[in-house]
Amino acid sequence: MSSDRPAPSASWQESDSATFIDVGRVMIPRRDEIERTIVALVPGKPDAELTVVDIAAGVGWLSKAILARYPRAHALLLDGSDTMLAEAERNLAEYAGRYELRQFRLEDEGWIDALPAPVRCVVSSLAIHHRDAAGKRALYRRLLPALEPGGAVLIADLVQPASPAALRLAAREWDDEVRSQSLELTGTLDAWELFDGDDWNIFDHPDPIDTPSPIADQLDWFREAGYVAADVFWAYAGHAVYGAFRPE
Repeated sequence: MSSDRPAPSASWQESDSATFIDVGRVMIPRRDEIERTIVALVPGKPDAELTVVDIAAGVGWLSKAILARYPRAHALLLDGSDTMLAEAERNLAEYAGRYELRQFRLEDEGWIDALPAPVRCVVSSLAIHHRDAAGKRALYRRLLPALEPGGAVLIADLVQPASPAALRLAAREWDDEVRSQSLELTGTLDAWELFDGDDWNIFDHPDPIDTPSPIADQLDWFREAGYVAADVFWAYAGHAVYGAFRPE
């Protein structure tokens, strides 16, 4: 979902990417908190030389934050939209030579075999919920060998609330946050009206392309794949930052 909502299928059009480049920042609850959380968890000292893979990178905001924090880092940004990749290139212009842009489709897992080696950290924002339970489970399992020892998978994504009460709370918090951020970041309610009018809140308006999974299940899938320290690092409005680490 976003300028950070990558193409989940052929139904996504480049015009959708262009629209959400303009308003996607509003749609993500407390994106600055998400960014700070993930950057703080990237395993490595600030002067470490490391490679980060950004799955469905959108406009590149997460990779940009990591490159700023780690001056010797290199980022591989994967996305299915030419429009998104072009915007990411503009956003990352100051880091020329330290990133690579690559087309991919999340569901075609051949991209995992083509990852550089070794990878210190795999990150993703608002993409993995487009895979069903079996797809997420397989993805986590296949990413583990791509990581160097001590490396991490860190995901910011929608997660499925575990009860009707939690679902209602997540929906209400997401609506409230988008309305507030629309005013704060743009000075108008235009982005909120787009969010509301297009039934963007999947907790109120489920969509077949969106298949978030409960966070407890996902932590179990990490553990069964061989990761350690699987955890939830941040959560609000049905969105969470979670992940796990390859054993040293």
